[in-house]
Amino acid sequence: TWDCLLLKMSKDIQFEPIMPFANINFWNEFNTLKLDKLKLDDKPFPIYGTYTIPLTKTMQGSVITISEKGLPGMKISTLGGIIESKITGLLRNTNTFEEFLKTNRKEVAEKMTLEMTEAIHKGAWLASPEALLKFYMLVHVDLKQYVVKYNFCMPQLKLPKIPLLKSGKAEKMLGKETLLSVESELVKVVQAANATQQGFLPPFLLIEHNKATNVSKCCDSFKPLLSPLQKDVHYLVAYIDPINGYPSSLLKNLIGAIGNSLHDKVSVTFLSLRDKIPKEGDKIELHDSLCFETLIDNVPTLEWDTWIMKEKDTIFEWNIDLKQHMDKV
Repeated sequence: TWDCLLLKMSKDIQFEPIMPFANINFWNEFNTLKLDKLKLDDKPFPIYGTYTIPLTKTMQGSVITISEKGLPGMKISTLGGIIESKITGLLRNTNTFEEFLKTNRKEVAEKMTLEMTEAIHKGAWLASPEALLKFYMLVHVDLKQYVVKYNFCMPQLKLPKIPLLKSGKAEKMLGKETLLSVESELVKVVQAANATQQGFLPPFLLIEHNKATNVSKCCDSFKPLLSPLQKDVHYLVAYIDPINGYPSSLLKNLIGAIGNSLHDKVSVTFLSLRDKIPKEGDKIELHDSLCFETLIDNVPTLEWDTWIMKEKDTIFEWNIDLKQHMDKV
């Protein structure tokens, strides 16, 4: 397939960039929230975005969807559908366009990267890998003109070249029996996610596979990956990949965190989930998912890219004319 071909053509891992998308329903619900509750309160408040496998084979960019369900107080339906992962973030809405322009974006980014750097240095990410993925939306909504402007910050580590050792379809890389064992364990993880996490799969899963017994189990921490490897034990890092082709840049912070925690090189196999995994059911079949093995070296210093940029020195600004969508809602 094209995905496999792209990976095989690469000596080092290439990453597809993040493309956030705040849909029209989000902005309609946000406007209601601002008028009814927030009013002139411009303090940042928590929201979240979601991602799943690419819905079409031609979809470009690693899409993070910011929808109305990520706003405070919105009910979440977990019935049916395809499993997703979520990313938590903050949204700050400025009351005037002047405030939007004057906001110190460098200060915002530095605060975020400081928190994420501490999560890596202190090892918080080992049991809570969601600490590696955060975002910040700076927003101004002109309710008279019904126009939205926003910038999007999602810190991602700058990595050295990461050698790609081998890649291919999951069954070919892992073997049929191993893949069946992994699929069986993923069913349990998805069922647990439905029961305890509102149907969201953790962004990264460490799966331990015992070759002698052909049994897979999901670890509750990434610590085993950093320990001396045991005989007959193989580790996989599974994650939902929201993009066709190269792996999503969502992996960058995990790879950087692993590298920063290492004293020596380690070979890591990633399971890029690209099949439609239902939220309900007792069977998962990974026909289109890929595996790739990398060699991760020590990453001694953590440097970050932060705001999504238009050019080298220009932050990208989304401009949305909500009037164009009013008759479609």
